[in-house]
Amino acid sequence: MAFNKLLVLIPTRNRAELAINAVNSVLTQTDCNVEVIVSDNSTEEVELISLKQFCEELQDERLHYIKPPSPLPMSKHFNWALEQTLQLSSASHITILPDRWVFKPHALREIVEIVNQYPEKILSYSWDSVDDERVPVKLLQAAWTGKLFEVKSSYLLDLATQMSFTLPILPAVLHVCVPREVYHQVRQKYGTYFTSISPDYNFAYSSLTLVSSVIYYDKPLIVHYATARSQGISGMRGVPSRDALDFLKHYTPGRLSFDTPLPVIHLMTNAMLHEYCYVRQKSEASNLPDFDREKYLSALTADVILFRDAKRKREMLLKLYKNYGMKFLKSYARAQIDQARSKFPIRTRLRQALQKIALIKEPMNLQLEKRFDTTAEALDYNIRHPQKQNPSFENIEGWLGFNPLIEESNKVSVIDYEPHG
Repeated sequence: MAFNKLLVLIPTRNRAELAINAVNSVLTQTDCNVEVIVSDNSTEEVELISLKQFCEELQDERLHYIKPPSPLPMSKHFNWALEQTLQLSSASHITILPDRWVFKPHALREIVEIVNQYPEKILSYSWDSVDDERVPVKLLQAAWTGKLFEVKSSYLLDLATQMSFTLPILPAVLHVCVPREVYHQVRQKYGTYFTSISPDYNFAYSSLTLVSSVIYYDKPLIVHYATARSQGISGMRGVPSRDALDFLKHYTPGRLSFDTPLPVIHLMTNAMLHEYCYVRQKSEASNLPDFDREKYLSALTADVILFRDAKRKREMLLKLYKNYGMKFLKSYARAQIDQARSKFPIRTRLRQALQKIALIKEPMNLQLEKRFDTTAEALDYNIRHPQKQNPSFENIEGWLGFNPLIEESNKVSVIDYEPHG
C-alpha cells in the first residue's frame, strides 16, 4: 500500500456556517495534495441552500458537495458518505473532519508526511478545545511532545475494559487518518463501516480488532469548538443541545449491550463502553475480554458528577444508589476525590491514560487554559500562539509500571521520527 492523496470527508447536518469553516481550514492549506468532500445531511432548507451555494461559488476543483437522497440517522449518514467518497475518489487515505472541528495551519502537511512513511497504519493525533458554551470562552491547549508512538491494538482494547479509553490515542475516526484498505477490511468483517449508536467509537473498536497496532502523533492538529452545538458534550453535561435532541429523534431506543441502570447514551462511559461491547459481541473471531464492572460504576459516577443540571444530577445519583448501594457510595467518594485533584475534571481520564502509557514522567497539567470574550478571539489566539512543544518526557520503557495491564515492553514504543519543515 502506497500513499497517493489525502481526502478529507466533512459530514454535516444543519450547521452550514460550521461546515464552511471546516472546509476553509482544509482548502487554505496549499502545501499538500488534498481534496474535500462535504456530505450535507441537513433537514433545514436554509442550511442546505447556504452550504451548497458556498461550495458552488467557491469553484475549487478540490471540493465536492454531495447530499443523500433523504436525511439519514448519523451512523447511516456516515456509511453513505464514506461509500460515496470511496466511489468518487481514488485517494489512498481518508480523514473525517466533523463540522465543529477545524484543522490548524500546516496540519495536513504533517499528516501527509507521516502517512507517506507509514501508509499501512491508522494515524491518530491530538486536539485543542474551545469551550464556548458559556462566557467567558475557554481555550484549552493540549501539552504535546511532537513524538510518534506505536501502540498495540490489544493494549487499547484491554484498557477499554478498565474504563481507560485513551483519548486521543484511540482511533475514533474523527481525529484519525485511515488507509482506504482498512475501511474495506472493516466493512468486509462487520458488514458496514459504521454502525450502532456512535459511529466514531464503533469504528475505533472495529478497526482495533483488525490491525495489530496504531500510530499516535502526540501533537494537536485540530481544534474543536461550538460546544453548545455538540451532541456528545452537551449530553454529558446533562443539558442536551438541539443537535443532541435531533439525534435522539432518530435513535431507536434499545437495551445497551451491557447491564446498566442508566441507559443514557450521551454519558461518555456508556457511549464508549457500549461500542466496545457491541464490537465484542459481533467480533466472533476475537476473544475480547469482558469489562470491569466496579470500574465501570466509578467511571459512570464520575460522568454524572459533571452534570450541570442539578435536578438531573440528583436523579441520576439516586438511581445509582438504589441499584448499587454501598458500592455506589464508594465509587462516588472516589470520583469526588479524582475530580478535586484535577483542574480540568473532564480531562481526568486523558491525563491518567497518558500517564499509564508512560508518555509523562509525573503528573502534570496537560492543558493550558485561557479565557476570551468570543469564540473567534479564542480560535485566533490558538493559531497565533500555539502551546510550545515539550519533548522532555522520559523514555516510555521506564514508566511501564504506571499500568498494571502492561506485562511486556512492546505494548507501546517510540518511533524514530523527525518532521520536515
